[in-house]
Amino acid sequence: MLSPTHATRLHSLTTIALALGLAALGCKDSVGSDSDGAGGSDEGGSDAGGYGSGGSPSTSNASGGEATTGSSNPTTTTSMGSGGEGGSSSGSGGAGPTSCPNDVENIAALGSGAAVTAYPACIGFATDAYDTQYNLVWLNQGATHEYVPNGGWNGGGAARFTPPHPSQAATGLGQLHLDTTPPSHLSMRWLMKAGPTMGQYAYGNKTTIFVQTESNATHPRPMIITRPNPAVPNSFVPAPCDGTVCQYHGTPQDEPWWPDGSDTFWIGGAGGYQEQWVSWEFESDLSEGWIRLYLTTEDGAFNDTLYVQNDLIDGQSVTGGTFAYIDFVGGYFMDGVTPDPGNWFEIDEIVVSDQHIGPPAGFVR
Repeated sequence: MLSPTHATRLHSLTTIALALGLAALGCKDSVGSDSDGAGGSDEGGSDAGGYGSGGSPSTSNASGGEATTGSSNPTTTTSMGSGGEGGSSSGSGGAGPTSCPNDVENIAALGSGAAVTAYPACIGFATDAYDTQYNLVWLNQGATHEYVPNGGWNGGGAARFTPPHPSQAATGLGQLHLDTTPPSHLSMRWLMKAGPTMGQYAYGNKTTIFVQTESNATHPRPMIITRPNPAVPNSFVPAPCDGTVCQYHGTPQDEPWWPDGSDTFWIGGAGGYQEQWVSWEFESDLSEGWIRLYLTTEDGAFNDTLYVQNDLIDGQSVTGGTFAYIDFVGGYFMDGVTPDPGNWFEIDEIVVSDQHIGPPAGFVR
């Protein structure tokens, strides 16, 4: 499995809804206020022990044959920058604080990557501290990053990336080590805006990965994988995956691995949610044995909607266990990424919790 050490890893956030679903948690975002089958590791090789050390991420050939080299000198871009019906009802309630008072809350720097020290942990992007102080920016060959001070949701800041190319590699923000009592229930919410051509030119990415404390064939990594939407050209659709065994929206339980055109949410193409903020939440409970993807869109078509639930369907998977770290949020991009002025993504308002979170207050317009 992946090593949490940045120098050797392959690639290598809340609204907590109260029990009645009446309150929302968010960070302050203004200054001053594999192949399908058994779930395994196709990004890289070692166990989950230890914290990251200094230096840029690099990779070695692993089961998937992926080998890339990280960059410690980010370059920047200069360009700045409706889908279908909602799915199931909103997620389970939680209990906890109703706000994160600072831009960065309950996060500690590690030199390379960062540690979650308590829940909820927040990164609000009011400043570029996520990069300059917490060393969370993760670039690989061909990828770029810039901090966009006024480009985020609701007028705050955001982190903007272009994907790596031409080889498989990770780009985004990571790693987030869980320097708490290891949780069996983990959730991360983030806002993401995709560029106009990302759905066409950067599908097939692993958007985020949760890594278990015991990480092996029977304790695979929950992740999101995007794949081409067969119903809408030039678009992709997301799914929660048990290792690389995915359940796509509307697909039969016994044939879940690929989208079949049933999706009501997609990025790119006609009717897609590109070039607008979407609240994503990825949640997993190892004791109960499920992985969930929730979506919220500003138009309200999706509003803390449980878009897909994936039970631990990999034949080798077992329930139980705890989580050690979140590898990244952004993407582990497969071969075939095409550089294009519209192929970019932005991230804002990350929250990590041991309970369901939900979108930021006021996100649905």
